[in-house]
Amino acid sequence: MEPAKRKRLIASTAAGLWLLLAGAGAAHAQDAAAAVHIGRAVDLAGTPVALFRPKPPPAALFGKFAAPGPVAMPAGMPVAARALTSGFGARFHPLLNERRAHLGIDLAAATGSPIVATSPGVVSAQGWYGGYGDLVVINHGGGVETRYGHMSRSNVVAGQHVQRGDVIGYVGSTGLSTGPHLHYEVRIGGQPVDPIRTLAR
Repeated sequence: MEPAKRKRLIASTAAGLWLLLAGAGAAHAQDAAAAVHIGRAVDLAGTPVALFRPKPPPAALFGKFAAPGPVAMPAGMPVAARALTSGFGARFHPLLNERRAHLGIDLAAATGSPIVATSPGVVSAQGWYGGYGDLVVINHGGGVETRYGHMSRSNVVAGQHVQRGDVIGYVGSTGLSTGPHLHYEVRIGGQPVDPIRTLAR
């Protein structure tokens, strides 16, 4: 092939390749612009609402803190409650839509109401724990413990010593909850017992 013809062929091929790449780039840019446009078209006004909750921490949330001294049985009200909204025992869960054991009692109170320890002991757990939401567990010695769930925030840390009447947190609606209240449990030897019998002490 003559040198002049070869130069013209190379030039035309290069130009065609450049046009092809430029066209592909333009098409890609149009696609990207369209994607952005579509995304903006479905934006909604207001603050997005998270449809998930953080995963509960592992069982390591529960420290191994022993309560010193003799057993201190829980006594009295843990919160200035407006009403007892759910008792101890089997019930129909309002959020899970199934019948299941309710291991404590629910005491309705205003958000931010102080929650107090019902007996002296050591905080053995504090943090987010599944359906309990923000939870505090107090070890009172002799296998006796109390649990305080659905707090808006806690006021203690694991390993902290508390006395009866100390503020350990504040009423909220964290975890599986339909409104502000305290979920209160009493356990003896790991077994839940009805806390209602301890409230009037």
